Amino acid sequence: HGTVIYVLKRLDKDPFKAFKFFIWVVDKIGFEPSSAMYSLLLQILASNKLMKEFWIVVTKMKEHGFFIDGDTYKTILLGFKSLKMSNEVAAFTHFYNGMIQDNAVDSVVKEVVDVVLGSEWGDEVEKRLLDMKVSVSDNFVVRVLKELRQSPSKAVRVFKWFTEGCGWKHNEVTYNAIVRVLGRYDSVNEFWDMVQEMKSEGYDIDIDTYVKISRRFQKIKMF
Repeated sequence: HGTVIYVLKRLDKDPFKAFKFFIWVVDKIGFEPSSAMYSLLLQILASNKLMKEFWIVVTKMKEHGFFIDGDTYKTILLGFKSLKMSNEVAAFTHFYNGMIQDNAVDSVVKEVVDVVLGSEWGDEVEKRLLDMKVSVSDNFVVRVLKELRQSPSKAVRVFKWFTEGCGWKHNEVTYNAIVRVLGRYDSVNEFWDMVQEMKSEGYDIDIDTYVKISRRFQKIKMF
């Protein structure tokens, strides 16, 4: 970790080499980057106007579950402003605000998942979920179901609770999300029940879901 940081700092006058070095240690060597490394590299790239590489690193950072801290955001933003890069100021501000919102949603998703997995489903679990006063959306439902993919029966319970407890009406996006969770050998009956339910509601399995489930079932010779 210290060595990578040292090399990046030494390459701050040659930002493209710093970028290539970082990509090499992460993609080729399999090095696990830290938030500090991402922040340092972003500042190097931003100050030298390497915007294509900057956004590649931003995307990688998000994919690896890291967030841009407030200090790094302010430093980069001030740099863009001093360089009169108005488009980058707008794009980076938009990204950062979205990241803050995603981070807040992630925290609530984790709380919901912890409650659901922490106890057998019952009145107490439902009460705790209600007390959280969650704001339900397509994105929120999909993220909760994805985190519960290893517990399909609980995924079904919380899927139904979103309607019963929150008054949420499921749509094609959320039905496809629960079908993807249930499309496995140990919940095949629930899978077909849910497929029938979504069809009765006027929704179809989308192509992405169909391909993923077909491949999964073919591996276990269910198709």
